[in-house]
Amino acid sequence: MRQVHVVVLNWNGKEDTARCLESLARLEPPAEGQIVTWVVDNGSTDGSSEELPRRFPWARFLALDANLRYAGGNNRGMQAALAQGADFVLFLNNDTAASPSLVRELVAEADRSPRAGLFGPLIHDGAGHVWFAGGHVSTWMGWTWHARHEGGNARDVGYLTGCCLLARRETLAPLGGFDEGYYLYAEDTDLCLRARHAGWACRFVPAAHLVHYVSSSSGGAVNPFKAYQRTRAGLRLFARHARGLQWLTWPFGFAALLLAHAAKWTLSGRPDAALAAWRAVLDAILGRHAGEAFPVPARPAAISS
Repeated sequence: MRQVHVVVLNWNGKEDTARCLESLARLEPPAEGQIVTWVVDNGSTDGSSEELPRRFPWARFLALDANLRYAGGNNRGMQAALAQGADFVLFLNNDTAASPSLVRELVAEADRSPRAGLFGPLIHDGAGHVWFAGGHVSTWMGWTWHARHEGGNARDVGYLTGCCLLARRETLAPLGGFDEGYYLYAEDTDLCLRARHAGWACRFVPAAHLVHYVSSSSGGAVNPFKAYQRTRAGLRLFARHARGLQWLTWPFGFAALLLAHAAKWTLSGRPDAALAAWRAVLDAILGRHAGEAFPVPARPAAISS
């Protein structure tokens, strides 16, 4: 029997994770398969590792001693899942709610598309708007962006969001999971680009659905922390994946887009975010560690569905 192991990463998000697990309890298994759920606790201090196992005894819990952030925490969950025989690993943000058919639809598409190694669903935000309908990436321009339209058939895309990402064992194991050299953000795009380089397609599956209550762990709307870390991550991403003549174009495209974002943030009353983004560029040039720039903002309360 095939096994799909769901890895949910928690960091001081007890109620978000509880809501996510309540949705996972209703998941329909794939054909000839079963679902195993892991909660990886990233060194929480809110009582998550004590309370959640009591509330959800059917899930498996892996408590880490420190916050290893997105890549490190998910990699520990991935390693545990693969060691237990997982055929697929589904990485899932804790600030989400899954439709019952989520796993079934993703695995069904995997059966139909053997050359694809990574799969992702149609994602709405908490207000019902399309948040993700496939990702595009240009290593010529230094840009990534979400498609935000519904409908259509399953299709290959440039990248899939790590908010909800199903990976085949055969794809994931040789790649070694997420690159822990990223402090935060772009780990998912990096994994997708490495998978594509290895010959695997990234497949968007609109028949699979998820709700994402966006950015609970990093403080919701744009702030200096998020602006800084997204900029640093983007610089690392394109420096790693640009090839040949792309090095003559992507720095200028990246700078132009950053200038547009900085102007938008300034005009909307967040000049501190704009300054943080430009500081990220300077720190990247000087080789400063990304984790020393800004403290993580206070986590907002869980959003009820």
